[in-house]
Amino acid sequence: MTTQHKSNDEVKKEEFEQISFEEQQAILEKYDIESNVRTISGVMKHVIFFGLLALLLFQLYTAIFGQLPAQIQRTVHLGFGLTLIFLLFPVRKKSSEE
Repeated sequence: MTTQHKSNDEVKKEEFEQISFEEQQAILEKYDIESNVRTISGVMKHVIFFGLLALLLFQLYTAIFGQLPAQIQRTVHLGFGLTLIFLLFPVRKKSSEE
Protein backbone atom coordinates (compact mmCIF):
# COMPACT_ATOMS: atom_id res chain seq x y z
CA MET A 1 0.00 0.00 0.00
CA THR A 2 1.41 3.39 -0.93
CA THR A 3 1.37 6.49 1.20
CA GLN A 4 -0.96 8.20 -1.26
CA HIS A 5 -3.80 5.78 -0.59
CA LYS A 6 -5.74 6.05 2.63
CA SER A 7 -6.70 3.03 4.65
CA ASN A 8 -10.35 2.18 5.30
CA ASP A 9 -9.99 3.25 8.93
CA GLU A 10 -8.71 6.69 7.92
CA VAL A 11 -11.56 7.17 5.43
CA LYS A 12 -14.15 6.15 8.03
CA LYS A 13 -12.58 8.50 10.55
CA GLU A 14 -12.75 11.42 8.10
CA GLU A 15 -16.41 10.64 7.31
CA PHE A 16 -17.24 10.59 11.02
CA GLU A 17 -15.45 13.89 11.66
CA GLN A 18 -17.45 15.61 8.91
CA ILE A 19 -20.72 15.21 10.82
CA SER A 20 -21.50 18.22 13.00
CA PHE A 21 -22.31 17.93 16.68
CA GLU A 22 -25.97 18.80 16.05
CA GLU A 23 -26.25 16.06 13.43
CA GLN A 24 -24.64 13.58 15.80
CA GLN A 25 -27.16 14.52 18.52
CA ALA A 26 -30.07 14.14 16.07
CA ILE A 27 -28.90 10.67 15.03
CA LEU A 28 -28.33 9.66 18.65
CA GLU A 29 -31.80 10.87 19.72
CA LYS A 30 -33.38 9.01 16.80
CA TYR A 31 -31.85 5.63 17.63
CA ASP A 32 -31.18 5.81 21.37
CA ILE A 33 -34.25 6.64 23.45
CA GLU A 34 -32.24 7.22 26.63
CA SER A 35 -30.19 9.99 25.01
CA ASN A 36 -33.27 12.14 24.39
CA VAL A 37 -33.09 14.20 27.56
CA ARG A 38 -34.27 17.64 28.59
CA THR A 39 -31.61 20.33 28.61
CA ILE A 40 -32.10 22.77 31.45
CA SER A 41 -30.74 26.28 31.04
CA GLY A 42 -31.23 29.84 32.18
CA VAL A 43 -32.89 30.76 35.46
CA MET A 44 -34.47 27.32 35.89
CA LYS A 45 -31.01 25.74 35.96
CA HIS A 46 -30.04 27.96 38.89
CA VAL A 47 -33.35 27.42 40.71
CA ILE A 48 -32.92 23.65 40.51
CA PHE A 49 -29.27 23.85 41.57
CA PHE A 50 -30.01 25.96 44.64
CA GLY A 51 -33.04 23.81 45.49
CA LEU A 52 -30.85 20.72 45.46
CA LEU A 53 -28.20 22.54 47.48
CA ALA A 54 -30.81 23.57 50.07
CA LEU A 55 -32.05 19.97 50.32
CA LEU A 56 -28.48 18.75 50.77
CA LEU A 57 -27.75 21.27 53.52
CA PHE A 58 -31.05 20.51 55.27
CA GLN A 59 -30.30 16.78 55.25
CA LEU A 60 -26.77 17.29 56.54
CA TYR A 61 -27.97 19.64 59.29
CA THR A 62 -30.65 17.25 60.51
CA ALA A 63 -28.28 14.27 60.26
CA ILE A 64 -25.62 16.01 62.34
CA PHE A 65 -27.77 17.83 64.90
CA GLY A 66 -31.12 15.99 64.59
CA GLN A 67 -33.16 18.69 66.32
CA LEU A 68 -36.34 18.33 64.27
CA PRO A 69 -39.06 15.81 65.03
CA ALA A 70 -39.12 12.94 62.54
CA GLN A 71 -42.51 13.93 61.07
CA ILE A 72 -41.32 17.49 60.32
CA GLN A 73 -38.07 16.25 58.78
CA ARG A 74 -39.92 13.77 56.57
CA THR A 75 -42.44 16.41 55.50
CA VAL A 76 -39.73 18.89 54.53
CA HIS A 77 -37.78 16.17 52.70
CA LEU A 78 -40.89 15.12 50.76
CA GLY A 79 -41.74 18.75 49.95
CA PHE A 80 -38.26 19.43 48.59
CA GLY A 81 -38.26 16.20 46.62
CA LEU A 82 -41.65 16.65 45.00
CA THR A 83 -40.95 20.29 44.15
CA LEU A 84 -37.70 19.38 42.45
CA ILE A 85 -39.31 16.46 40.60
CA PHE A 86 -41.99 18.74 39.17
CA LEU A 87 -39.33 21.27 38.15
CA LEU A 88 -37.20 18.62 36.45
CA PHE A 89 -40.09 16.72 34.84
CA PRO A 90 -42.81 19.23 33.94
CA VAL A 91 -46.33 18.12 33.06
CA ARG A 92 -46.23 19.77 29.65
CA LYS A 93 -43.75 18.66 27.00
CA LYS A 94 -42.94 22.18 25.73
CA SER A 95 -42.41 25.32 27.75
CA SER A 96 -44.37 28.51 27.06
CA GLU A 97 -41.22 30.14 25.62
CA GLU A 98 -41.03 27.76 22.64
